[in-house]
Amino acid sequence: MHSHPDTKLGGDNDPLDACEIGDAVAYPGEIKPVKVIGVLALLDEGETDWKVLVIDIRDPLASRINNIDDLEKYKPGLLKATVEWFKNYKIPDGSPENKFAFDGEAKGPSYAIDVVKQCHESWKKLIEGKAKGAKGIDLTRGGSNFKPPKPKKTGEKPAQGQDKWYYIQDKRSLL
Repeated sequence: MHSHPDTKLGGDNDPLDACEIGDAVAYPGEIKPVKVIGVLALLDEGETDWKVLVIDIRDPLASRINNIDDLEKYKPGLLKATVEWFKNYKIPDGSPENKFAFDGEAKGPSYAIDVVKQCHESWKKLIEGKAKGAKGIDLTRGGSNFKPPKPKKTGEKPAQGQDKWYYIQDKRSLL
């Protein structure tokens, strides 16, 4: 398993997680054109579980949010709320609080894009059978019955009752 030089831990053997911070709620399996604005390094049960922060390029704020500072400027408190959610989301199942590398601070877009490239290279080695331990790994989706829904038309309104995400904004951050 590949160990990341900054976290000193291997990956979680899952695809990268993209956390889209725009206002539109995605449907399962939706493919969105996004811009990378940063990354969080969640340390989950001894593995690095990267959370790539992105924004849909069609979002009204996409032209203004290019990095972590912009995210805080235009959506104050959202990053802090996201970190808190990832810290605590497994506690109800009896797991301990998750930890983060870099003291929970997000790295910027350049670092995030490097993480994406490194993970892509590892994936290529895996599917080419060149990764350590790759021999014998079944790369088919055998048994999966997941079929992504048909894409909606761009600009289509969400269905009545579809979720909308909210976060609590700390009014002290506005002072």
